Amino acid sequence: RINQHLHITFANEALRKECEDNRIPLFEDLLKEFPQVGLNLDLKSGGPELVEKVHELISKYKRKSKTVWGGMSSTTLELCYNRDHSIPIYFSTKRVVVTVLSFWTGLLAFMPIRESYFELPYFSHFVHLSSFENRLSPRLRFITSVYEGLALNRFLIHYLQRRGIPTWAFVLNTEESWHAAFSKGCAGVHTDFPSKLRVFLDENPQYVSNEGISLLSNCDEL
Repeated sequence: RINQHLHITFANEALRKECEDNRIPLFEDLLKEFPQVGLNLDLKSGGPELVEKVHELISKYKRKSKTVWGGMSSTTLELCYNRDHSIPIYFSTKRVVVTVLSFWTGLLAFMPIRESYFELPYFSHFVHLSSFENRLSPRLRFITSVYEGLALNRFLIHYLQRRGIPTWAFVLNTEESWHAAFSKGCAGVHTDFPSKLRVFLDENPQYVSNEGISLLSNCDEL
């Protein structure tokens, strides 16, 4: 039974409204319902079997060109990449660390990059949410500041863009956070409010690139 009074983590003080339809949609349902929408797939667990089943659906609905997949785990990323090189992947946590350190030590220019998208959490813009506001001590806030100074750095973002790798920030739900991400050079953001983001981009055309890559990323977690 689903709790009808569940707090919504991405909307402070908000509660889930009662709804008669409590069915959780399947991944295949989304592919059928939104054939033209790009998907960003974060495979949480499941190993080779999950990767194979997801790949079958991506192939069945001809979504390879509209899908980015992977996982924060290097093992999951390797499974995705080895299963089908033609589907774009994003950086795992380990690869993010290696890439950031390599950039600031001057080694990244000599390293090949097989990932297609650089995706990072923008911690300072969602710490005000109910699920995070009481977790960040002064020490963690300092670490967050250092992390964003190195990883969400305008020079690194622009360098990766020149190598054909756009940066996406997550999870950003306010105009203030969207301004912050796009002004750093991010090509896209993950959000829980796609309609509001669409209006924001229409009102701020300076953030939409000529190549058309500053688009919403719809994130499905499997």
